[in-house]
Amino acid sequence: MYWQSWETFVANYDAFRTNLLIKCGKESARLSELYRGTHGTQSTLDIEVELKELSVCCAKQQFPCVELTDKKSNSIDWVKGENVIVNGTSALWEDAFVIRKKVQNNKKNKKYILILHQCKYYLSGMYYTAEDFNNKHRKNLLVSASTTKKLQNILFKRQHITVAFMIQPFGDPISTPDCLVIMKSNFK
Repeated sequence: MYWQSWETFVANYDAFRTNLLIKCGKESARLSELYRGTHGTQSTLDIEVELKELSVCCAKQQFPCVELTDKKSNSIDWVKGENVIVNGTSALWEDAFVIRKKVQNNKKNKKYILILHQCKYYLSGMYYTAEDFNNKHRKNLLVSASTTKKLQNILFKRQHITVAFMIQPFGDPISTPDCLVIMKSNFK
């Protein structure tokens, strides 16, 4: 399926881009640099995160769940932020995700962010709007809230940021904080 390959490609792109910045000597990057060409609110684009070398893992389970394993039943430690996790097929939550640590912290802000990949692969005739995107971001927050208490304690200590990667044009302005869009025309 095209969309499954697209999810894997996007996860590998995120890991590759992060690892490349590390190889170039960077220890941190703003989301606007990490996800070059992305559209979103300036406050979200300006969030700076520590760079940690990443690998890509494909989960057998549908996240959100506490225990994740890969296709070979090896445990995946998703909390450390060392992996971009491609979610199990038909998950309620996003297609892939990674934990990142913020550089700028104060007592009011959360120390970590949870980057949620939304991978949209529409060939033609389908359009994705800002309203669709905002609804999906709200759904992610609701799904996180409906998990077990143990998982809620982990998830809600992290700021949720949804990043949509899509191949079709997207002309709507992004005014919702914690939402970023990278489309075909600005995928760099």
